[in-house]
Amino acid sequence: MYKFLNNSKFRLLFAIGFTLTITNQQLSAKAVTVVEEFFDFGHVGIEYKLFHKFKVINTGLKRIKIDSINVPCDCSTVRYEKEWMERGDTLDFILTFDTKDFYGPVNRKFKIYVSVPEKRTISLIYLANVGQWLNGLRPKPFSVFFLPTHEKKTIKIPNKFFDKISLELERQYDNSFTVEVIKAEAEKGEMLEISLSPNPELGKGTYLSNFTVKVTIGENEEPTLLTIPVKIARF
Repeated sequence: MYKFLNNSKFRLLFAIGFTLTITNQQLSAKAVTVVEEFFDFGHVGIEYKLFHKFKVINTGLKRIKIDSINVPCDCSTVRYEKEWMERGDTLDFILTFDTKDFYGPVNRKFKIYVSVPEKRTISLIYLANVGQWLNGLRPKPFSVFFLPTHEKKTIKIPNKFFDKISLELERQYDNSFTVEVIKAEAEKGEMLEISLSPNPELGKGTYLSNFTVKVTIGENEEPTLLTIPVKIARF
């Protein structure tokens, strides 16, 4: 014999089922969270290796498998430490981008193929402007090399054209060195100034890194990004 539900019970069960469906869709959509889908190195020099960490988080309810990575440009490599991500894990995908074969604007991407457990493709984009310095904002020098006897170096950015410019640190790749903004504002004819010091606890070896600064010209102008390579030798 069939048993019929009254309208109130039917509405309740329908609402529960609908809520579970929406919740499952939301959980599936949030199984992988990408902290940033693109990164802009800004203006950089020619023939340098630059580095950036793209972070991916497992925000779902199951383990995630990294199936493979496709890096279509010979200028770049991507490495990561493990194949499986447990719930709550954050995994760094470390990009190395070599600027030696480029001049002008660069727009590249790589793809991460994952199982969540369904298949998904994550596309991560990186940008740069190689060998071109907008509005005369060229760091002096535009790369820094520390020998074992070097304790501190200074980088200056001239203001040739504007009433005033300002500077702030946008991103530092790692802690192999420290960055200190000495002069954060410069009027026309003056220079912004940055001080760099290697980490005194570094062991023997050669360390390659970089940092990115943001130069602001005015309220209505797009900030200019500059990425400066850093090389530290310890014998």
